[in-house]
Amino acid sequence: MEKPIIVFTGGGTAGHIMPNIALIEQIKNDYEIHYIGSINGMEKNLIAKFNCVKFHTVETIKFRRSISIKNFAIPFKLIKGVKQARKLLKKINPDIIFSKGGFVALPITMAAKKNYPVIIHESDMTLGLANKLALKKAKHVLASFDNIPQAIHTGLPLRQSIFLPKQITARPVLLIMGGSSGALKINNAIKEILPKLLKKFDIMHLVGKGKTDPTIIHENYKQLEFSDNIGQLYARASIVISRGGATALFELIALKIPSLIIPLPKGTSRGDQILNTEYFLKKGLVHMLKEEDLENNSLLKAIENCAEDKNLRESLNNSKLIDGTKKIIEIFTKTMDT
Repeated sequence: MEKPIIVFTGGGTAGHIMPNIALIEQIKNDYEIHYIGSINGMEKNLIAKFNCVKFHTVETIKFRRSISIKNFAIPFKLIKGVKQARKLLKKINPDIIFSKGGFVALPITMAAKKNYPVIIHESDMTLGLANKLALKKAKHVLASFDNIPQAIHTGLPLRQSIFLPKQITARPVLLIMGGSSGALKINNAIKEILPKLLKKFDIMHLVGKGKTDPTIIHENYKQLEFSDNIGQLYARASIVISRGGATALFELIALKIPSLIIPLPKGTSRGDQILNTEYFLKKGLVHMLKEEDLENNSLLKAIENCAEDKNLRESLNNSKLIDGTKKIIEIFTKTMDT
């Protein structure tokens, strides 16, 4: 019996890719899986470990929020990417296209014909541009949060590889992660208060690609550009500093790790990280420090408050966060049956 064929797409940041990986981990024995990504995107390396996935590339281009001459190339590159995607889809002939959004997904959803059911999933509190543009093509719109009227609330797919036994450490461990590309402003602020932090914490710092600082050498401070095995770091972490991407938020809350969230400000992003963080802040599940309030003393105080907040720990222990993996796979099955 032939396996049903599914095409995954989405990329640009790890937040668009990790939920796809969570689903791939669960369906790899039941589906013929293809992934369409960008030529130079990080999705290729992250998907490469799955021998069961056939990876393809098309032309993609990211819209820049700042005024940039590169934006003038968007229509031409997008047309080229759509043509490439249309040719690929005709060859693959998928039963389902699953899009996690991001600029990488746009050519694929635009190229999809009616006989290729498109399912889109939005991680954030509001629809991103790629998902907005894909709405007319979508058979189902799914969402991590429960506030998008036209979407089925599924929660976010979570990788089972992050659920590792908690490691006992001699001292509290502070994990700092600024998203897949790092966060320079957070990195610089951490450097300024590092001597004070090291008195209380062992530190694991995901600084972002090309952002390691060779001048900082300390036995209790470890720098990494990126980790595709974040579960091992989570298992050691007593407290986490993170951006407000949905994947990080859902993972940290599912693992019940106290976290100080410093969301990307509006302008640098569309403001989705602030909305994501505020949603969980109101539920007492995270602490938040706005980037405009980020300076040495405020950061140090915010870390201390987060580490010492017993109410936060109690709220996390009582939380019941939805893992969207099972529900989304059920929607895959129902889609093929209709």
